[in-house]
Amino acid sequence: MAERKPLFLELLSYREEKVIIDYLSHGLKSLISKSRFFSRTHWLALFATIFLFHCQALAELGSRFYKVTDKYSVELVVTGLSGNEVRVTLDEAEELIITKTGLFAFKKELNNGVSYKLEVTGQPVFPSQECSVSPAWGQVLNKKVEAEVNCTTTGFKIGGTV
Repeated sequence: MAERKPLFLELLSYREEKVIIDYLSHGLKSLISKSRFFSRTHWLALFATIFLFHCQALAELGSRFYKVTDKYSVELVVTGLSGNEVRVTLDEAEELIITKTGLFAFKKELNNGVSYKLEVTGQPVFPSQECSVSPAWGQVLNKKVEAEVNCTTTGFKIGGTV
């Protein structure tokens, strides 16, 4: 004997039915399929209540871990720079041109929970230096991002004639 679908599931498309079944617990699904005491309207109202309660619970649970509306700055501490400038890029979108040692911040602020990537895109010259950024990538976790750009001199060019 073929199992009969609950009446409210017969009115939905296959995709909608799969979504509903995923949200219903096994016990509730069994109760709906065997019950003849409630009308289609009662079951739809019950499902809507359960679905909305589930969405509200997920929203409250998620807000305990990440504050979605919070934004955090990305700051750089530059040390050892004696060349003309170093260029550092955030997420291949915003570039800072730094000409001296000190503390610098990108204009763009990042949402909590997102990943970021920092990259040195232009090395200083006069004298020739090599700069690196640490950490070069990561995730924003409820606080500002603090990275260090460390520059070291790679050598001086000496020239002339006698």
